[in-house]
Amino acid sequence: MAKRVLVAIALGANLDRPAYQLGVALELISVLPGVSLVNSSKIRQTEPVGGPPGQNPYLNQVLLAQVKNLTPKALLNYFLDIETVMGRVRNVPNGPRIIDIDLLLWGDKVIDKPGLIVPHPRMAEREFVLQPLVDVYPYWVHPILGYSANELLDRLPLIIEIDAPKIEGLRPQKTRSKAPAAQKNEPSPAQKSPVSPVKESPVSPVKESSVSPAKKSGPRKVSPAQKVKSPMSRPKKAKTP
Repeated sequence: MAKRVLVAIALGANLDRPAYQLGVALELISVLPGVSLVNSSKIRQTEPVGGPPGQNPYLNQVLLAQVKNLTPKALLNYFLDIETVMGRVRNVPNGPRIIDIDLLLWGDKVIDKPGLIVPHPRMAEREFVLQPLVDVYPYWVHPILGYSANELLDRLPLIIEIDAPKIEGLRPQKTRSKAPAAQKNEPSPAQKSPVSPVKESPVSPVKESSVSPAKKSGPRKVSPAQKVKSPMSRPKKAKTP
């Protein structure tokens, strides 16, 4: 029996309803042969890093999956296929993109081959990668640096999560910043009505955060069975990390 490998996958988008694009990418990855999704992080909005000025903010997410009967290169080729199907065009380095899919880690392996470096060479210095990675795999240890994902994040400034209503396609309960705001504006005990505080709140904050961000992404318009081809079907160009 082939051994399953735990992998982390980074998603990013800043064009054409980014929240929707993340949802489409998640669904296409979930139906790849040999891939079983384990968890998905919260969706976070961050400012562009590098590239041309004037870009829209990015939405970022990390997926955790178990992979069986696939090589790292084969999985990366699937990701390139999905990017092509979804309409990504690589004409400007670090430019705006409808979707970006990166293989962050492959278990505890170190891979350094043309077109494929794992762990991702810049993940240790990117908050928008480490923050969602901590959501799903906080105790993963970088096989070269020797620090856990939690420790790597602690060495960097924290990301400020953006209020969900400012992000197209996301519900207010998707962010942590919403809950403190509600507490701050809560009336004093003397001003409250006789109704108990529990009954005043229509939705429990704990239940709000349990909703998966990807489920808001809307109807799926891309059929993975028809459009995502096997990486063995044609030669692939090496992806620039």
